[in-house]
Amino acid sequence: MTGRGRGRPCWATWNTSWTGWGEEFLDGERAFAAAQDADPGAWVESLRRNLRRGGDGWRLRPGPEVTAALRALPGFADALPVFRRVAVQFLVVNAIRNPPVPPPLVPLMDAYRAGLRRTLAALAADRPSVEVCEIDAGHGMVAERPAEVAALITGFVRRHI
Repeated sequence: MTGRGRGRPCWATWNTSWTGWGEEFLDGERAFAAAQDADPGAWVESLRRNLRRGGDGWRLRPGPEVTAALRALPGFADALPVFRRVAVQFLVVNAIRNPPVPPPLVPLMDAYRAGLRRTLAALAADRPSVEVCEIDAGHGMVAERPAEVAALITGFVRRHI
């Protein structure tokens, strides 16, 4: 395994000599999911659906080449200018739980979240077509709170059909 992610070993590349999808790694993912109040089984199943065997091991889709290309796009750095140009009804679901970070980084993450909340509130005030909802979840909100995310989306669609 190489890299780090979410404060633990990263799932980007696995050595092909690992068997059983790297059960040691998946045990860590299950523990992470449980700590986030997510269903560990659903979390691991979602992860497995996105794994593909590569020449040097297992890779998580979309893969390092596509990820690098996406990160190089100018729009990747800040989506908010794009959100300001959307002319139709638009839902933004903001996950408000910080990811697990080392204690010295918690104030930085708190400041980031506070700034994002202010920016999204200003966006919604300026653009009535933009609806901002918050959910008590982290970056993996769909896996952590699938029913709540589905309810937010379903409610939004019903209000705007």
